[in-house]
Amino acid sequence: MTKNFAIRRQSGDLESDIRTVLSDVGYLKNRPDRVFLKPNFTYPFFKPGVTTTRELIEALIRVLKDAGCSRITIGEGDGGYNAFSMEETFRNYRLEEFTARYGVEVVNVSKWPSLTLDIDARRGRFAVNIPRPIYEEFDSFITLPVPKVHAMTTISNAVKNQWGIVQDVFRLHFHVAFDEIITEVCRRLPKPIALVDGTFGLTRNGPMIEGIELPLGWVSACDDLWLNDQLICELMKMPMERVEHLMFAQKAGLMPSRQDCQFHGDFKSFVDDRFYLKRNFWNYVAKSTWYSRRWNHLVYFSDISNFLHKVMYSVRSKPKELSAKGVDWK
Repeated sequence: MTKNFAIRRQSGDLESDIRTVLSDVGYLKNRPDRVFLKPNFTYPFFKPGVTTTRELIEALIRVLKDAGCSRITIGEGDGGYNAFSMEETFRNYRLEEFTARYGVEVVNVSKWPSLTLDIDARRGRFAVNIPRPIYEEFDSFITLPVPKVHAMTTISNAVKNQWGIVQDVFRLHFHVAFDEIITEVCRRLPKPIALVDGTFGLTRNGPMIEGIELPLGWVSACDDLWLNDQLICELMKMPMERVEHLMFAQKAGLMPSRQDCQFHGDFKSFVDDRFYLKRNFWNYVAKSTWYSRRWNHLVYFSDISNFLHKVMYSVRSKPKELSAKGVDWK
């Protein structure tokens, strides 16, 4: 089956740009009625290259309202490790204005009824709660990621963005089964597409506090989340072979072939050589917890975890707006 990827420069009329790329990938041809929007709100307030821009969210809402969608819901889950509450982010983004202006629903999906996934992974069996209404009440799911590097997963984009809907603020302990869990969470989504907010990107380190923002000025859409991330890797010049969850999806037969993709826009002109990943010592320590359940428990949940984090933050600064002893960077 042919897949579609569309990309264009932001023209100053973001609503028109979004309508164009969504039309290019065929999304508006068969109008969805009930749409769930998943921004990347992995910080208490807007941060360029880290979180989805408010402007893109509002422009997308207008496009969907004009298309006749009867239910539009914006949702995200609480910050991992209790780093911050999602209600705080909603307030800082002034999302209540979207409710008043457009009648959209704004939901902390951590508080929605749960659907439990029993996942057999390479390192054990895991019971993972996800928001049941997303999977049962919506015709379509639009994920709104930002192109950025990630110290744990190399890049963060359309697939990784759904980590935020896992209903567990201590989802750090799921990292040992990240590939299997994120694959299953995304595989079950109702008609998902990616609308990538390329207003800014993030390079050097990420996904939050040690990166360098990059002005980009584009927007893209893709009708397949895994293909989207394969192509975003190309745009960022980050080898997909270094992105473990994408390679897992490819081995599982979920990654469409690039040869089966129809491109809309001059893809090559958007390739950007400014992206790179420079991990620090603590990134390597954190990444090691992804490969052992015992080590993961020792570092994050055991009696000595507080001591380990005190040692780390004695030599590494942490923004005061992140209140937890550690942060589940999604």
